[in-house]
Amino acid sequence: MEVEFVFAACLVALFICGCVWARSFERKTWNNGICSECAKRWVCFDMASDGSRGYRCAGCQRTKRIWISWAVDTNPRLIDD
Repeated sequence: MEVEFVFAACLVALFICGCVWARSFERKTWNNGICSECAKRWVCFDMASDGSRGYRCAGCQRTKRIWISWAVDTNPRLIDD
């Protein structure tokens, strides 16, 4: 009984740590809407069916893209290319 409880507690702790890490990684990548390489803003180009938003850099010759699934971006607006 005790072994199963410890195993379940470890799985829950691992899941929570993974969620915290994923959110902090997306917040760092989002960088308040500014690309860390060229200091241009991120432009929303797509929204997936699961609710995640795709952004491309306005600079960087439009080659750098990110997908955000956590609520680290505020008011995402879909921009037509």
